[in-house]
Amino acid sequence: MFLFSVFASAAQSANIPNWLALITDVNLPEHRATSFSISNFINGIARSCGNALMGIVLGIISSFSNEPDNYVITMILFQLFVIPSVIAYYKVSKNSKRDITKVRSILRKRAKNIP
Repeated sequence: MFLFSVFASAAQSANIPNWLALITDVNLPEHRATSFSISNFINGIARSCGNALMGIVLGIISSFSNEPDNYVITMILFQLFVIPSVIAYYKVSKNSKRDITKVRSILRKRAKNIP
């Protein structure tokens, strides 16, 4: 349990700086604000749903298990949502180098056209 919680905590803490860097590097300046807004909006919805569902799932698990096991089981179930996000992040990271190169190329072309 302890090792699983340490891994989950490390995975969640590594996400924020990386997605901010990816949004900045893979989007043109005119699209960055939109990307940040959509990301923050979806993140806010996910956090709100997680908070609401935590109480519901804890109530259901509490009918089958006593403390502290009910909390442990509930937290493990919610850490399962990390798996699809890791898969999605991995897929994004595979294309990020190509996207960053493309954005830099476009920005260099634009810089040459500045009088």
